[in-house]
Amino acid sequence: MRDGWTTIFYNKLKSCGITCAVGVRKSHIKKGKRKYNCKSFWCRATCTNRECYRSFFIVLKNQPDVNTSALFLVKMFGKVNHNAENVTMARQLRGEERDRVGK
Repeated sequence: MRDGWTTIFYNKLKSCGITCAVGVRKSHIKKGKRKYNCKSFWCRATCTNRECYRSFFIVLKNQPDVNTSALFLVKMFGKVNHNAENVTMARQLRGEERDRVGK
């Protein structure tokens, strides 16, 4: 997995109409290592809003080869509860994205 993979997932979910600020809480990837054959990749994510009960379970659906794209299955659980008056939702920024926002 490349650096910034959580942002890629977040942008894909956002393009599908998900309004939650998704933060990855647990993933099946060893930090600092790159897996070329990652047959059993999965991660859990939740909305950063404390009052929202939506959670996500993302699983690698197929083993990609050199010429195809990876297909992921996203399961969503819980009820969305966003109230802009009470809570501000935010995502943690790292690397290039943090530099871009800081300018």
